[in-house]
Amino acid sequence: MDAWQFLILGLLGLFGGALAGLVGIGGAAVFVPSLIFVAGWDMKEAVGASLVITVFTALSGTLRDIRSEYPVSWKTFAILSSVVAPSTLVGAAIRRFSPEPLVKFVFATLLFFIAYPTA
Repeated sequence: MDAWQFLILGLLGLFGGALAGLVGIGGAAVFVPSLIFVAGWDMKEAVGASLVITVFTALSGTLRDIRSEYPVSWKTFAILSSVVAPSTLVGAAIRRFSPEPLVKFVFATLLFFIAYPTA
């Protein structure tokens, strides 16, 4: 890794971390497009890195919110986790056989629909 790529990834990490702390967004919405379009990674590499990054982002947010005025809803966590974990494996299997342009298009469409109500 050269110094330029190290700098770019560091700045992306600062930006994504700040957004995660500010509005609870990070992971796929910030890191996947950034790694693809700024760092030049392919979709599969960016998604894999984003999944690992999201674990740490979520952990730090959980630790911050455990004792806040808006505590973690462990019931919601249990329900969503029981569905999200298996469906992630299904999504990964589908992605393995899907052409990358289609995956990028679906991802971009999802980001558009997520962003639209906030405008």
